[in-house]
Amino acid sequence: MTLTPYRGIGDPKVHIIKFESMMFLNSDSDPILCRSFPTFLDGTALLWFSNLPAGSISSFDEFAKLFINHFSASKIYVRDSDYLSTIKQGQHESLKDYMTRFTIAAMKIPDLNPEVQLHAIKSGLWPGKFQEVIAVAKLKTLEEFREKVTGQIEVEELREARKVERSARTYQDQKYVDESKHCAFHQKFGHITDECVVAKDLLERLARQNLLDKYVTSRGQKEAAGDLDKPRYNSESKDKDPWHGHVEVPTFKRVINHISGGFVGGGATSTTRKRSYRAMMTMNRFHPSSSTPFSASQITFSASDLRTSYPNMDDPVVISVDIGELTVKKVLLVSGSSADVLFYSTFKKMQLSDKSLQPSPRELVGFSGERVPVSSYV
Repeated sequence: MTLTPYRGIGDPKVHIIKFESMMFLNSDSDPILCRSFPTFLDGTALLWFSNLPAGSISSFDEFAKLFINHFSASKIYVRDSDYLSTIKQGQHESLKDYMTRFTIAAMKIPDLNPEVQLHAIKSGLWPGKFQEVIAVAKLKTLEEFREKVTGQIEVEELREARKVERSARTYQDQKYVDESKHCAFHQKFGHITDECVVAKDLLERLARQNLLDKYVTSRGQKEAAGDLDKPRYNSESKDKDPWHGHVEVPTFKRVINHISGGFVGGGATSTTRKRSYRAMMTMNRFHPSSSTPFSASQITFSASDLRTSYPNMDDPVVISVDIGELTVKKVLLVSGSSADVLFYSTFKKMQLSDKSLQPSPRELVGFSGERVPVSSYV
């Protein structure tokens, strides 16, 4: 146990009590108590002791009485329970900081009544939801109040941690933003308008609702421009399109291009993706028999449909589908995500070696076009 030297400010009786508690093993030895006590004096208190006449102290009890009487006026510097009513939680002060500040002040008040302390600490709370919860709970003891406070502090710290995490993510996003790309839809850098998934989704919904004409050129202007929105098919294009063969293709008003990427799209480089695409295009489309109604036709594949030199190719099956008046290209026939994500923290918990990691130039693209760099892959 340590005792802060008394400097002439505060209750001298409290200092005597603390000193005697610390010296309890020598409480019956007046010479030791009298010689030890001055070592816990400083400032004006030490100056007072040095001016005492030689031989004026005969016992420690007499020494303590002289000390208490001389510094009795210093008790006015000691705060009482009324001071606690002046401690208020600041508008932007956390509950944890308020509780710490209040508790430190309460510990300095001798013989503090617990009910007075509870009333003061509840009155000092900043007006808000937590103060209302405390008022409704009708708490009667400090222990009940501390239980409520502990839960609220955990909630506040969790919220603060989430704010810090969001700030860190924002910083990382800004750190890797490609300022050479700008999206006119979001008015932000990082991706171009043509790659913006949100803008494409909005245009698609407008098209389905026949509202797209309100936001683009008039129909007359489109017709004058050759009606470029409408895909055209001729004999030459049919011969070049391996998906159509000799089947008569109707003319559709709109085309939806579904774009996907990632390692399951063929690889991390354009060369591997092109090679995978060429291999995928060697598959033949199944032609339903003429006796089967179009509305009841099924999409099926057999081993004869696969014509590729890649026996272990695990790319997803992608086809084009005619839906009503729409042609939807590149429809993925597998469920799940095209991005297999393994967090580095999980990687370390699996006790895997960093030697198995390969550097990756890829990025993960979110639905709103935001990009997150991939550090490596396994």
